[in-house]
Amino acid sequence: MTEDGLRIGDFAARAGVSARTLRYYEERGIFTPNVYTAGGERRYREEDVEQLRRILELRDGLGLTLDEVKTFIDSERRLAELRNAYHENAGRPEVQARLREEAIAIRKDLVERIDAKTAQLKSLRRDLVDGIARSEAALAEMREHAGR
Repeated sequence: MTEDGLRIGDFAARAGVSARTLRYYEERGIFTPNVYTAGGERRYREEDVEQLRRILELRDGLGLTLDEVKTFIDSERRLAELRNAYHENAGRPEVQARLREEAIAIRKDLVERIDAKTAQLKSLRRDLVDGIARSEAALAEMREHAGR
């Protein structure tokens, strides 16, 4: 990676996504490179690699929609801002308390979202397991009748 970062095509190839995907994520406000040249060209740096990995983990690894990914990314960004503000306000407990309250609210919201997603997945799993049981019972009955 050069000092001014990678161009979009090089970064996309390295990350295993298309340049179109990166542009789309930027359009949706999910992923934005940290650096632009004076001419407005995107440049990607090492911290962008980590940010994109997180997005792909949420999307592919956890199966979140892009809207859900955006919510998580925005929440994580806000939590980082709150963490910085908390440290900048050392010695100001009233400010730190408000910052902590906001961080707690954000984390509670994320937990609720995870719980809702988990409930959806559990329901889907239950339906699949029920379907397996019905199909296995029907298959066993078919085999029983065929054996007579």
